[in-house]
Parts: sequence; structure tokens; C-alpha cells
Amino acid sequence: IADRANKKLVPVETYTKKAYKMPTRCMVNYPIPKLKGVEGKAEHVFSHQVRITSIDINLHANNVSYVNWYLDYLPEELALKPVVELTVNFIHELKLGDTVNIYYLIEETEKAFDVKCEMANAGSDQAACRIRAYHKK
Repeated sequence: IADRANKKLVPVETYTKKAYKMPTRCMVNYPIPKLKGVEGKAEHVFSHQVRITSIDINLHANNVSYVNWYLDYLPEELALKPVVELTVNFIHELKLGDTVNIYYLIEETEKAFDVKCEMANAGSDQAACRIRAYHKK
């Protein structure tokens, strides 16, 4: 929704279809940290093939697909816990038919589960995406 008075776009809450106020600070105003890989330290390893439902108009995996895969392969008891912070680094594109290896390093802290995830193209071993998420306990 466009707010003509303030010359801004206002997001719409998808369930109620009502506009909601943006926080005073937006994540894009902060520098996004470069995440390190989890090679050799991964606890959970999965493979996934990029399918037609995951690609964008350029035939690359859509950005949202990486977060979906992150949640899909995370242990269910952890995936159902609220995410309090999420950082995503997109490094290299994945294409239709590519197989992606998904590596997780899960550490429990006093207040949260600290999850580091790396997704790499299985054919080239090139890192495609790194995610770090904090799930509430």
C-alpha cells in the first residue's frame, strides 16, 4: 500500500489485510555481517534438488526458497520455535536442477538456540547461502 502523504510504502499484514506501522529502524540501515561457513563442524547434513517451484524469472533459486529449505530440514522441535533474529548472506546462485547440500551447526545458549546453516552447490561445492538464526528457547 502506498502512503502518499509520507511518500512511503506501507506493508500489509497478510492475515488481517490491515496496514501496520513500520519500526523506526529498518534492518537495511544496519551493516549485514558476513557469515562464516560451517564446513567440518556440521551436525546435520541434507541434500535438496532445486525444483521449478523454487525458481525466479531468471531461473535461479528464489531468495525465499533458501529460508524455506533452512526451516524444512531443521529438526522439527527447533523449526517450530520462534526465530528472534535471522541473518542471510546470499553468495552464489543455485539454478533449476542443482542439488544443494545443507549443513547445520546448532548450539544451545542460555536464552536461545544459535543455528548456523550453510547451503552449497553439491556439483561445485560453491557456497550459495549462509544463514544464522537465533530460535527462542
